[in-house]
Amino acid sequence: MNKLRMLLATDYSAASINAGCYALGIAKEIEAELILTHAYIMSMGSIPVDAKEFAKARAQIKNRELRALEQQKNELLQECNVSEQDIDVTCIIHETGIGVSIQEEISNHKPDIVIAGTHGHGMNRIKFFGNNAWDIIKHSSVPVLLVPPNVKFHNITRIVIAVEGRENEIKSINSLTKIAGLLNAEIIVLHISSKVLSNDLEHTMFEKFRIEVFKNVMYSKLSVQLAVYDNLLEGLNNYCEKINANWLVMSPDRNSIFRNIFMPFKSATKKMSSKTQIPLLALPAYQEKEEQHIMNVEARHPNL
Repeated sequence: MNKLRMLLATDYSAASINAGCYALGIAKEIEAELILTHAYIMSMGSIPVDAKEFAKARAQIKNRELRALEQQKNELLQECNVSEQDIDVTCIIHETGIGVSIQEEISNHKPDIVIAGTHGHGMNRIKFFGNNAWDIIKHSSVPVLLVPPNVKFHNITRIVIAVEGRENEIKSINSLTKIAGLLNAEIIVLHISSKVLSNDLEHTMFEKFRIEVFKNVMYSKLSVQLAVYDNLLEGLNNYCEKINANWLVMSPDRNSIFRNIFMPFKSATKKMSSKTQIPLLALPAYQEKEEQHIMNVEARHPNL
């Protein structure tokens, strides 16, 4: 990966503007490419019966939508005090039905990362072509960066990736090094243990996992840490705040941490989503038929 390509979908909301400014901050920092895209649907009332008239109306709507997106780009550059000569920004519109998937957009534009702004106060309050955050993440083949409201871009120097101790998570760590390397950022692999169940056996298993990480991940700015907290999600928040982390990273692949963040009726979810004030990067799920699960996070954290 020589140059990062980012896909930012906009619905012209304040959240999209905020996520766009964050994306422009990244693009300016590492000379990345930004693709600004918007999906629209032709109104049934605007579709003529005659084939020629339909084609004409379709072209007019497409031109109108493209002009609107270009205007959004200009407003975004002005809002973020960025010159068009400094950043490579491409505008792409997409005529689609409600059922379009994020995977189609990724297939069309081939980004390295998708960026979406959150709406409201919760991480689950996210809109992207009519889908919610969980649908985006579960079906994306590339990392998805969720930017909370009002979070401003700062140089990304420290990234925390939360792990459960699964063997397959090493693939996630390796994939993260590609983005972290472009940002010249430190990666902290974090496993959180319960105070009640933190024992010699778990420390032994953690050490085994730590050895496997360093054996299989070649990245100079890498550390593997074990932290002890009563509550897993609160522990993640507290740890990231304590070390001034810029991103929190997780994989949705059978990850109980991630499931709890996006379960709307869990009290822990509300705590996590309301307190998390750094972007959340969701890595693609890596699924295999057999996978060694070194440490059982659900057994150790009954208070999730």
